[in-house]
Amino acid sequence: MSEQIGACGVYCGFCPTFTLEQNRCFGCEWVSKQLKRTRESQKGCVFWECAQNKNVKCCFQCEEFPCETHYDSEEAVYTKQALDMWKELRETGFAF
Repeated sequence: MSEQIGACGVYCGFCPTFTLEQNRCFGCEWVSKQLKRTRESQKGCVFWECAQNKNVKCCFQCEEFPCETHYDSEEAVYTKQALDMWKELRETGFAF
């Protein structure tokens, strides 16, 4: 199952850039490269790139989750309420 979870923590089947062409996910790296090629801004997936820079597989593994990228990004994948809940859980001692 972990291979079906993106760097952002979302199930690949719910990823807006997930391709059903071969009924499988090509992975966050592939998606990020495609986004860079097709976007006017030439930005890839901000979550995948951040996870790579911080050497974690998923945002949930990062000590800074949820960070400003999740709150401020136009590409946000979680609601503010969900992020606030995770932030509170982290602050009260729950570890991801």
